Amino acid sequence: MTDIAEDSLALDAAVDAVIEACGGDARSAVRALIVANNYLEAEAKRLAEAVSSGFTRGVKATCPKDHHTKRWDDIDSRFPHFVDLWPPEGGIPEAAEDQIARFLEPLTGRYDLIVDLRHDDLLMRYCFALEEDAAAFRAAFVGPAVRSHLKNASLAMCGRVRLPNDYSEIKIRLRFDATAPAPNLAPSWNTPPTGDMLVATHSADGRRISEVMRWGLIPRWAKDIKAGYSTFNARADSVAEKPAFRDAWKRGQRCLVVTDGFYEWRKKDRQPFAIAMADGDLMVMAGLWDEWVSPAGERIKSCTVITCEPNGVVGMLHDRMPVILEEKDWPQWFGEQPATEQELKALLVPCGDERLRIWPVHKRVGNVRNNSRDLAEPVIEQDLLL
Repeated sequence: MTDIAEDSLALDAAVDAVIEACGGDARSAVRALIVANNYLEAEAKRLAEAVSSGFTRGVKATCPKDHHTKRWDDIDSRFPHFVDLWPPEGGIPEAAEDQIARFLEPLTGRYDLIVDLRHDDLLMRYCFALEEDAAAFRAAFVGPAVRSHLKNASLAMCGRVRLPNDYSEIKIRLRFDATAPAPNLAPSWNTPPTGDMLVATHSADGRRISEVMRWGLIPRWAKDIKAGYSTFNARADSVAEKPAFRDAWKRGQRCLVVTDGFYEWRKKDRQPFAIAMADGDLMVMAGLWDEWVSPAGERIKSCTVITCEPNGVVGMLHDRMPVILEEKDWPQWFGEQPATEQELKALLVPCGDERLRIWPVHKRVGNVRNNSRDLAEPVIEQDLLL
């Protein structure tokens, strides 16, 4: 299933073979292609016996406009509110499909679609950035003919950060080169993936400088910018091997991601919490960066935050946390001091519990369009406390 046909003619031939083997039935062919794209090997092998030998190569399907087919549980943290649709026998009526398309048209960029095949049922998961959009979608299209449920997906760690601090103070604290220009970055209390992050790197002549990078690493070999949608975190235990990150790791493109802290959501009730350094200092995270050139020639630098097992504080909320580096470890991580790969990986561990403080904040932080100072202020209702 991993031998994806890359030659366009071979791909077209394989698709035609699937359609022909399915007797020209579009629904059956689409199901087969979706199964192949999602690498559901058991289902793919079963269908392969009924369709064609070409299907066993794993035909790569393409979703309709503005959508991309992914694994069923591959929820993008930008779209945490989702509605699952189980179409009735024979599929969703054409009139209903037109109504859904009209509903989604003004929400371009605010929703995602995942499709899958489960027990011979074609399922569709519509994921929304805003809970109110998800609720409105469910209310409009779920009825006796279509079963559904509305859920909130757990946001990946770390998926929302803050940096409201004055750059002049940051420049002193990070010891940036005095001649390096200040970045054009506005204060933020709610930065999501694909947003701008302040990153500490080295210039070509070895000076420590600051740069603004897109959050979500886009590997230099990526075909389009969408490759950075799910790469805002890199697991410490696989960062050196995972294709999206291994080139940056091998080239030594390590960086410091400068923040004031991050938010995390408690799973049982989706209550958000702010997490910061106990001494009020900046929270400096271990990261990697890369530079991607678009087909139009635009150069985009992007970064990822490396995550590790949680300490006791973050572990109450999530099973991952960002790697927070102590100042004494910055030179090694930067490459200012020599370090072996084993020594670098030894830095990718949780910080001590005593270094962090945590407090509940208002649920308004869940909406990425909210970005004001009060988002980080504590809420004092007793029932929101741990």
